[in-house]
Amino acid sequence: WRLGEHETARRVGEDALAFKIEHGLEDQYARSYNALGLLAWTENRLVESLELYERGIDAAQAVGDQKTAVTVVGNIALSLIELGEFAEARQSLLDMREFMADAGDARLEGNSLTNLGMLEIRLGSPLEAVSLLQEAIARYETIEYGTGIQSALGQLGMAYVHLGEPNQAFAAFDSALVVAKAQGLRQEEASLYESMAEIYRSAGDFQRAIDLYERAKRINDELELDLETGMDLRGEADIHIRLGDFRRAEQLATEALEIHRNAGAPMEVLLDYLMLAEVLDRLDRPDEVRAPLDEAGRIAAILDASVARVEVALADARIADRHRRSDAVLSLMESVSADISLG
Repeated sequence: WRLGEHETARRVGEDALAFKIEHGLEDQYARSYNALGLLAWTENRLVESLELYERGIDAAQAVGDQKTAVTVVGNIALSLIELGEFAEARQSLLDMREFMADAGDARLEGNSLTNLGMLEIRLGSPLEAVSLLQEAIARYETIEYGTGIQSALGQLGMAYVHLGEPNQAFAAFDSALVVAKAQGLRQEEASLYESMAEIYRSAGDFQRAIDLYERAKRINDELELDLETGMDLRGEADIHIRLGDFRRAEQLATEALEIHRNAGAPMEVLLDYLMLAEVLDRLDRPDEVRAPLDEAGRIAAILDASVARVEVALADARIADRHRRSDAVLSLMESVSADISLG
């Protein structure tokens, strides 16, 4: 699984579970369900991952293995984040953090801190994420757990991107990339390329950003990671908007939307709709702009998260501003002023 060999991982995991069931090794069932759940999450089989995790919790509780049950609860959060269930995901991670701190398990406590940091970045609170991720790295260093350090560094770099600190972000990404390559962590390597592409994109170095997105896409295609491939396509669409190639941007944004719809990832679908609205406005097709904005607004209402409301309002306001509808811009910004201040 760590090496991105998902087909082999699934076969081995299912064989292990079958062996345990055949021999009545009930105290081992939960570990298999947890591993298969993580694999399903990685492959964006999100609903299936939740079903496997639930079986893992039931199996752990049946033999009184509270630590494994809490570990699985923490991993459930990863799928819940992609499904837009942010409040439930945070509580699962907080429960895991508290339990593992009491148990003195630095690796699993670090994992919960890293995932909490990732969640705070998703929700628009990068400063909070920095402290969580620095704490995670400190926990990992006590046991010299390189894989965990690499993961936390990658998230720390993304937090610095959102804080407007590109130099610190690049330093974190570069350090994480060295570890990922040394350990053969292909999915993490692709994720870091995507993060570095975002820095170059923001700095206006579009060709280097596209090159990095292409590197990431090659790995994601190889590992069949559709969710991440869609995010790469959306990043490239943004670059083509800036370059004035709006038709190419529309094609890429539409492809990303289709991928994320099929994956059932509402936050990514929301961002794809906003990108598509921007492109349609640039293509001077005003009758088509409102539909994707309304769809994004509908998803934001369901998600009930500050970051979703702000993204929709900002996209709508940018389009209004382009057409000099200043009253609409002010009204839209006022509608999310509380969310912006919290972020």
